[in-house]
Amino acid sequence: MGISVFNKIKDFGSELFDLVLGAEHPKVYYHPQGKIKDILDKLPQLKQKYRPTPWLTNSHVHLLYFDLIRKQTIKLAYDRIDQLTMSDGGITAIAWYGYNLPPDTPTVVIMHTITGTPESMRELVRDLNQYTGWRIALCLRRGHAGLPMPVPQISLFGSTSDLKEQLNHIQSLFPASDLYAVGSSAGTGLLVRYLGEQGEDTPFKAAFAMC
Repeated sequence: MGISVFNKIKDFGSELFDLVLGAEHPKVYYHPQGKIKDILDKLPQLKQKYRPTPWLTNSHVHLLYFDLIRKQTIKLAYDRIDQLTMSDGGITAIAWYGYNLPPDTPTVVIMHTITGTPESMRELVRDLNQYTGWRIALCLRRGHAGLPMPVPQISLFGSTSDLKEQLNHIQSLFPASDLYAVGSSAGTGLLVRYLGEQGEDTPFKAAFAMC
């Protein structure tokens, strides 16, 4: 009897704590007969509640922590940054991490956030490299990260024509490397637009939009 009451109190306390935190189960939208079902079945995390860090549940505090503290503690040195001249004279760049891995190592191509720089993207670059062991190519858009602006042409969310030229550069350096795409925040707009325009005519083996 005592154990039953204790368990009820514990469950009530847990539910109350989750309510205060704003914890909830992820909402997953997919075709029940599609291929993605097999993948989702192997991800038990999607069946569990997401519980935010207790002292960072406020979105403003979370942003301050992420921008002013978290990002500054990550130390990561890029192997090189290539500045590229586009066909119209504009300047973009690619920041490389894991550049000297074997030539046939897969490459993750990242499309960055709305004001992304090599410094602000260090955590994602580091995590993807550590998780996969693959080369990382961070595609920098015009007007970002202090790049020169020789022509009056810019799109804050990026240009698919610029991205195509960046991909051509990556493939010219590593023709034996399979390419995978990751869009982060505003970078998902560029990635999805590119995939929509290209259809199956793309070098990417898979793509992930993280907004």
